[in-house]
Amino acid sequence: ISACLVGSEMCIRDSVSKDQYNFIILLKQLTGIKSRTAWLSSNYRFIDSIRKQFLLWRSFPESEKRKYYASLGD
Repeated sequence: ISACLVGSEMCIRDSVSKDQYNFIILLKQLTGIKSRTAWLSSNYRFIDSIRKQFLLWRSFPESEKRKYYASLGD
């Protein structure tokens, strides 16, 4: 999965085992804020929102997840 962030590059890598999904989110600053601390703090909310989406997904029953998977083909 790739996405475009202003002045940043993001890559989400996944690996799936029998009963577990693992994700690694890589963010790279390309342009913009000169202070690394400011860049890190500005991305905290972005990463936190992704984390919350994964937690929400994890709470869905398998039947609901299958509905989402089926809609990906549309």
